[in-house]
Amino acid sequence: PYKDWYFLRDGKSSYGDKFDYEAWSGYQVLPKLNVYHPDVRNHIFDVARFWLELGIDGWRLDCAADISPEFWNDFRRVCQETRPGSVLIGEIIHGDYNSWVDDYHRLHSATNYQLYKPLWSCLKDRNFFELRHNIERDEHLYGEKVLMNFIGNHDVDRVLSILNDDRQLAMLATVLLFTMKGTPCLYYADECFMGGKKQHGGDASLRQPMPYPGDHSWDRTLFEVTKHLTHLRKNFPATRYGGITIVWNNDTSIVYHRRMNDQAVAVVMNCGESPATAEVGIENAHEYQWHPHIGVDGNGPWSRPMHVTVGPKSARIFCGSTIKGK
Repeated sequence: PYKDWYFLRDGKSSYGDKFDYEAWSGYQVLPKLNVYHPDVRNHIFDVARFWLELGIDGWRLDCAADISPEFWNDFRRVCQETRPGSVLIGEIIHGDYNSWVDDYHRLHSATNYQLYKPLWSCLKDRNFFELRHNIERDEHLYGEKVLMNFIGNHDVDRVLSILNDDRQLAMLATVLLFTMKGTPCLYYADECFMGGKKQHGGDASLRQPMPYPGDHSWDRTLFEVTKHLTHLRKNFPATRYGGITIVWNNDTSIVYHRRMNDQAVAVVMNCGESPATAEVGIENAHEYQWHPHIGVDGNGPWSRPMHVTVGPKSARIFCGSTIKGK
């Protein structure tokens, strides 16, 4: 009774079945479902309803681009009817996110693979021009869409290993992740400097157990920085909803800010081996009350008009609100 749920064909499967069938990327352990069949759709929708009714907040959908946008339109309708406000995030590695992500239909967001590499390679290669180009490209192509940014996941080498175990650069990558436009997604244990590279085509080394909090070998430096960055996003809406403007950059330094209404958050970053000084460049900066929120370096002089000195492989973040009466 379920033969029409799949795409059957003549021949034998790799498991010795007396018939063959289409499978995802050729992996016959994953038969391809006919999502255009009404019974298949209803079954999938019933699964979505079941878990949403149990209280999950949404779905992260693997290989979402392998299914037509039209299907996700119906899937979203079912999810919103079942749990209003639930979120759908699709894993989309290639292609135009506009085809699958929409404010009112299809998916709410997608994994931003197009920004993934620049977030770490700009540090590894000392090339902030690459980051600037890709941020501006994102703005041009995707406008107000809120994509999910990441510097690590279960399918790619750990960011610390990519950066040749340079912990300062790993901290800078985390600062970039939390201060970019979009939603940051932190892969577990990246905040405690876990490394890992694919070995023999397998992913086991990328998915090691989370270190026990009482383990004294756990370096908590990045963990504390991540806590501060989480606090920043929670308490300064400009980091969640504000636009992003790149003020200035060269190969090893960059200045950018996020602004919304009466708030501004400025980031000054230096991935070079020597201290760097830059002007933050906020328009009408004298109308803001400024204070340093976090420094990944240590100390560094700053004063109006906000000339900031940042140490090697370091970053500083400043938050400002307009002064009343200005």
